[in-house]
Amino acid sequence: MSLRRVSPAGGAGSGPAVATDVVGRLLLWADGELWVRRNDTRVVAVPEAEVLSGVVVPEHPRPGHVREPQPSVEWLQRVADRGWPAEEQEPLGPWVARAHRGVTRRANSVLAPGNLPDAVLEALLDDVAAWYARRGLPVLVQAPGGGPVDVALAARGWVRGEATLFQTAAVEAVLTELGREDAAPAHRLVSGLSARPDDAWYAVDGDADPAREAILIAPASVGFVTVRGPDGEPWGVGRASVVDGWAGLTSLATVPHARRAGVGREVLRALLSWSAAEGAHAAYLQVRTASTAARALYARSGFTTHHTYGYLAPPAGFAPGVGLTPGAPADGVADGLGDGLGDGLGDGLARHWISWATS
Repeated sequence: MSLRRVSPAGGAGSGPAVATDVVGRLLLWADGELWVRRNDTRVVAVPEAEVLSGVVVPEHPRPGHVREPQPSVEWLQRVADRGWPAEEQEPLGPWVARAHRGVTRRANSVLAPGNLPDAVLEALLDDVAAWYARRGLPVLVQAPGGGPVDVALAARGWVRGEATLFQTAAVEAVLTELGREDAAPAHRLVSGLSARPDDAWYAVDGDADPAREAILIAPASVGFVTVRGPDGEPWGVGRASVVDGWAGLTSLATVPHARRAGVGREVLRALLSWSAAEGAHAAYLQVRTASTAARALYARSGFTTHHTYGYLAPPAGFAPGVGLTPGAPADGVADGLGDGLGDGLGDGLARHWISWATS
């Protein structure tokens, strides 16, 4: 798109207003700023107050320009599933039921792609209810936002949790963007890589649950990054798994006192450098829609939203063989779809997310 902006010639309060154009791809519009990847590949933030007008213009690929691949939603969700695998998985028709001792939502929910006739959907929901009842786990369905399953379940009174953005980027493009340093970092950062999480990694991550670690180390190609500050203290961590040429970035976190020290960028750089050596050409991550600071960080690094997804919980009274008609009330559904299922770190969300997002 093309934005016409007006700003003082030499900065705020320093001269007459000057109109200029910013042409490129709009990555994010949040918190009063529009983040645009210009045609020279630089990412810039344009204050909303400076925008006079905007117009959508056709995008013409440039020779040598690296663009992120765009596979299907279902294919990417299955790749993400393999990057965060539950110990127990069973196909239920076109869906996949997953259980992992109640640790993380992704590993304890049904992966539910596709568009199904009502009769088939009702039968599948009965199977899902029975499958989770046998394991003493609550029913949770993971579905693409606005897709057929999401819409059909919402019409039946199922309760949606917070939406999550599934974002993608070409590894080479992100590494190029991360390599642009406008200024020297305020602190010297050193990153280290390991094949499994160690004490230093968990010191930042904060969740050494053995059941979760079983998920973390399960993929055949997985790496763990720890970024240390100038005194050697662990400041930031992250995990990458590579499946079919795609790097999944999860479990990203920094310690609170390391905000705005470049830790987030260094974690991303180290993870993607390792992933590229493992054969990854593209990367994905997941971030809550409400995490505007985190989204800005990813936008600056070159990630864009491929699709959204979320988790849906059934209304009260849902059980095998109990039909639920469209519009059924959701009275009695407990607040918090993730109760007893961890805090969603399996979706790439971290305990120290605020500090990570602003680093």
